[in-house]
Amino acid sequence: MNHSRTRLVALAILVTLALAAGAAHAQPAARTEKVVVAHVPLMSFAILYSAIDNGFMAEQGIQVELQRVASGTQAVGFLAQGQVDVGAIGLAGGIFNAFNRGFDMRIVANASVWGARHDVMILGQAEKVKSGELKSVADLRGKRVGIAGGTGSAGSYLVDAALRTVGLTIKDVQVVSIANADVPIALKNKALDAGLAGVPFATLAVTEGWAAPLLENFEPGAATTVFLYSGKLMKERPAVAERFTVALMQGARAMQGALLTSEKSLAIWTKYTGVKPEVIKSSTPLVYSPDLDIARDNIARQERSHREAGFTDYQTPVPVERMIDESFRQKALARLGPYKP
Repeated sequence: MNHSRTRLVALAILVTLALAAGAAHAQPAARTEKVVVAHVPLMSFAILYSAIDNGFMAEQGIQVELQRVASGTQAVGFLAQGQVDVGAIGLAGGIFNAFNRGFDMRIVANASVWGARHDVMILGQAEKVKSGELKSVADLRGKRVGIAGGTGSAGSYLVDAALRTVGLTIKDVQVVSIANADVPIALKNKALDAGLAGVPFATLAVTEGWAAPLLENFEPGAATTVFLYSGKLMKERPAVAERFTVALMQGARAMQGALLTSEKSLAIWTKYTGVKPEVIKSSTPLVYSPDLDIARDNIARQERSHREAGFTDYQTPVPVERMIDESFRQKALARLGPYKP
């Protein structure tokens, strides 16, 4: 009896070990996957930085390799060829051209959206404002307006949207391509009549007395920054793309409300953007969707604005559905559930 019991126990152990070995063979241990991300180092992409430094990418078995780019247009070719997996970039005329040509890439989520209040301003040169030559954006017809990236950039869309409120368009001004950081000194030296600037450059130009706001808190809901996935990533490594999206969503949820300006978060933002913690803390925050919502209507509006301004090389509208892919966001929502504050 004892011998029979011993044999049964031994047999049970062998069966258990065999099943465990089979399970291990059927489900190999996950390995770390590298995802190459082209990014413009701005607070617009804080979700990405949160996902990395809060450990969510590592939890999903992803090693992020960041490649800094000057603009979204610079990254488009690399995305289309699959040399870059993800673009954390601003939308521009060149990107809409790429969609029209059928480049293999899709918008998977918006990175950030302007709220009802924000710190991006259209500034007028101080002496021209003081003299009354510039009272509002309606007085910019024929004037030199500095915009980062020049015509066809995300900034040009924003200026065009502002001008349209007074019956003008971007075609009615002289666009000067200039870096954000150079706008204050250009206004000081009267090289510009006006300029578009954000944190911390708009505040600097105003406090130093080189400029005065012509328009503030315009175009609420503007969503010019996105996360673009390459077709290669989505088709050849869909599971990695899904895990990357889960990490992004976790990153977004870890920075809602007061968490956005916690000591830990401020250190992360400064690490990636170079902007001082006190400047970030005193700035009006962008809106970061905890569910990575895609602002379809605003993306369509941007496409139309660039097309009508002549910043694209086509005339027939590109449907929003050709530019976006909701599937990865939906899969991340299915895993994490809708956000609950």
